[in-house]
Amino acid sequence: TVDSAEVKLDNLSQIPVKFISYKQVSPIKHGGEINDEKVASIIAISEGKPYCGSKLYELKGHEEFVRNQNIFYHWKLDLGIDRHPLYPDAISSELDTPAKIAGKILNFCRIGYTKSKESSLHNTVITVPASFQMNQRKDVIEAAALANIDLSNQMLIDEPNAAFIGYFNSIPRDEKESFLMKGNKAKKVLVFDIGGGTCDLSILEISYSASKGLLIGNKAISRYNDLGGQDIDMIIAEDILYPLYLRYFNLKDDIPFKELSEIILPQLATIGEQLKIGISNLIGAKYHSTDLSNADLENTVFTLENRSLFNKGKEFKFPPLNITATQFEGIISKLFHIRGYALKFQDKFIRSVNVTINEILDKANLNKLEIDIVLPVGGSSGNP
Repeated sequence: TVDSAEVKLDNLSQIPVKFISYKQVSPIKHGGEINDEKVASIIAISEGKPYCGSKLYELKGHEEFVRNQNIFYHWKLDLGIDRHPLYPDAISSELDTPAKIAGKILNFCRIGYTKSKESSLHNTVITVPASFQMNQRKDVIEAAALANIDLSNQMLIDEPNAAFIGYFNSIPRDEKESFLMKGNKAKKVLVFDIGGGTCDLSILEISYSASKGLLIGNKAISRYNDLGGQDIDMIIAEDILYPLYLRYFNLKDDIPFKELSEIILPQLATIGEQLKIGISNLIGAKYHSTDLSNADLENTVFTLENRSLFNKGKEFKFPPLNITATQFEGIISKLFHIRGYALKFQDKFIRSVNVTINEILDKANLNKLEIDIVLPVGGSSGNP
């Protein structure tokens, strides 16, 4: 939020931004609660009551929660698909399209901020991937209306532009001036936005005019890529956790595909995400340079304890789970295979990050040396 009373018109070099925290709870017993500025775009229904946010990660693969029935996640790729209902098995007709799900999540955020179920939200900006087509943007506008948020077409901002504004707002004034004035020509910024489920690239051309201020133009936009942190989690699940699950609990590798894809792998991927975050944070704390060529990756180990998988009413409690930085490097490298990477148990082919970057450079008719700044944003940009 930005309070107009705190905006100093004689010094607009920084916007006084404040972040709102949201209480997020889990419907399962002893699930607990968190207060966080980030709200995962997950919604679940339990005993007729809706739940929203980051505490719902643990419900993926839970036997009581079936995707696109009473729990909804990774639905953003479905925005803009003209089919009603898109989710015919949804527990309620209020959740049978991605626009309605987006509306419920935006409504959760509006109520958490206004502390009122009736109060509408005004002067609101919603960001969307730059690659979103008109039908996808239309669904976002519909979602805002369902959430009692006052929005117009002019108040949708492309996420790469918003990311650059956020970055530019956070740096000191002298760095701003140095960036804008250096060489006195338009600067080219590659925004690499990789989140939980999507990878969105833009090349922006930034210039400054004394009369018009900061000018931001889109020079090139990538296509909408189904690539993100959930793929890293699933590779960890497939390569490390699933073989361990079979070996430790003395199981045969003949589990029915539906059980594997809907119950086991989603739970393993949730554990994989915890391993990913843990090893990423450990690498970041242990090595302060981006050059890891001399790092002792094999002996950089993150351990995760007290994790279980639930299936057919039975708890499978894992021993302490370890991941080394070397193993993690091998996982991440699969996103950079020139020919892409096919998941083992999921019908998905992951496009190479290299190819995605080269495509947008070609589209902008630029080479890598002409890019002035690479700005990594999104939740998954925290992976080394």
